[in-house]
Amino acid sequence: MILLRGGLWAAAFMLSRFVCAQWLPDTAWFWPSVRFYAYEAVGCNGFGVAEGGATFWTDLQSDALPLPFSLAILRGSYLDSSLKQEAEQGLQQLNHARLRWNYNVYARWLWRGWSSQAPVLAEVRLGRYLETSTRFTDDAFGTLFFGNARYAGTVAYYDKTAYGRITADYFSFSLIRKFLNKKIEFEAGAGISAGLLLRASLFHLHQGQLFTASDGTFLDASYAFTLTANADSASGGLRRVGWLSAAQLYAAARMPRKKMTFAIWANDLGVLHWGKEAYRYTADTSVRFTGIAAHNLFSPDHSNAFLSYSLDSLLNHTGAQKTEGSATVLLPARWAVAMCAPVGPKWSITAAAWYELFPARKPELMVRPAWHGRKVTLAAIQTLGGISGFSLGADVAVRVKSFGIRAATGNLLAFLLPAKTGTAAVFLNVGYSW
Repeated sequence: MILLRGGLWAAAFMLSRFVCAQWLPDTAWFWPSVRFYAYEAVGCNGFGVAEGGATFWTDLQSDALPLPFSLAILRGSYLDSSLKQEAEQGLQQLNHARLRWNYNVYARWLWRGWSSQAPVLAEVRLGRYLETSTRFTDDAFGTLFFGNARYAGTVAYYDKTAYGRITADYFSFSLIRKFLNKKIEFEAGAGISAGLLLRASLFHLHQGQLFTASDGTFLDASYAFTLTANADSASGGLRRVGWLSAAQLYAAARMPRKKMTFAIWANDLGVLHWGKEAYRYTADTSVRFTGIAAHNLFSPDHSNAFLSYSLDSLLNHTGAQKTEGSATVLLPARWAVAMCAPVGPKWSITAAAWYELFPARKPELMVRPAWHGRKVTLAAIQTLGGISGFSLGADVAVRVKSFGIRAATGNLLAFLLPAKTGTAAVFLNVGYSW
C-alpha cells in the first residue's frame, strides 16, 4: 500500500516486493530477486545460472469479510440479506480488504565480469500490477449495506475509512553481488523500479461521523477527507496519468559450516506521482442535510435519490474544495528479515517476518518447510498476522531438464471451506534456464 509518513493515506500499491529469498545451489548463495510474491521468492531451490520466464499471481485478502461475500462484490452479484448478515458477524471496529493482480515476464543471469570469484546476479522484469484496497469501520459497512436508517437516533463512526485503486505498468532491474570470506559469505544488492501510472484513485476519510434523527428529518455530518485521482478515473479509462519509482536494498550473510543464511532488506523506497491532469478534493467541515433514511443504498428507490448524482455533484454537496494539478506521495518502506537453513539432505526450512504500514499495520510471519527431490519440490506455507491472520498454503515446483513450472496457493481453505476464510491466493511461474 501507499502511505505518506505524515499520516496521509494514499493507496494500495507495492512495486517489487522482497518477501523472502531463494537459494541458488549452483553458486551456493542466497538472494531475493526483485519479486512480487512470497511463493515465488521463498525456498531453497534455484534454476541455474540464467533463466527467463513468466509469472502470474493474484490474491484476495480480508481480515473480516468471508470469501463468498467478497467474490459476490467483485462479480457484481446480488447481495441477499443472509450474505450481508453473515459478513457483518465477523466485523471488527476497523477492517481491511484488498485484491491484487500481477503478471510479468523476466530474465535473470549470473555475470562474472567484475571478478571470477564474486559473481553478480542481475535481473530485469516487465509487467503490469493492479490493486484495489479498502479500510473501513463496522459502522461504514452497516451504513453502506443496510442504510443509515438502522442508526436513527444514534451516531455512526467512519474514522480512518480509506479506499484505493491503482493500475501501473512497471520495469525493474536489480543487482546483487557476493563477497567472499573464509568464515562467512556476505551479499549486498540494490534494485530500482520505475513505472507508468495508468490509473489511481486514493481516498482517505480522516474522521467522519453521521447522526441520523430518530424521525429521519435531518442528518448531521462531520467529516474531514482527502480524495486524489486522475481525471478519467470515473470513466474507467486507462492511459498514462503519472509515474512511480522505487528502490530496494538487501544484505545477507551465510555461515558455511552451519549452512544457515540470514537476510535483511527494505523496499518500496520511492514515490508515486500524478501529472497535471490530476484533481484533489479536500474537506474538513460539519453540515446538516435534509433527512434521508435509506434502508438499502444499492436500491435506487425514492429514499436513495442521491444515487442519481454524479461524483462531482456529490462532492460539491459536501463542501469539498477542488484543486487541479500534479501530486506526489511517498511509498511506505517495507522492512523484512529472513532465515533459511537445510534440515537434513533433502529438507529445508525458511522463516521470515515483515512489516508494512498499510493496510493492517500488523507484522506478518511466515514459515515454509520444504522437501527437495531430484525433479520435484514440495512445500507447505504457513503465515500468521497481516490482513489474512492464519493461513496454510501449498507450493509445488517441478523441473524437467531446462524447463520449470511452479504453482502455489496461499490458503487451502479457499478451495475446501471458502465460507470459513477471507483469503485466497494463486501463484504460477513458468521458466526456462540454461
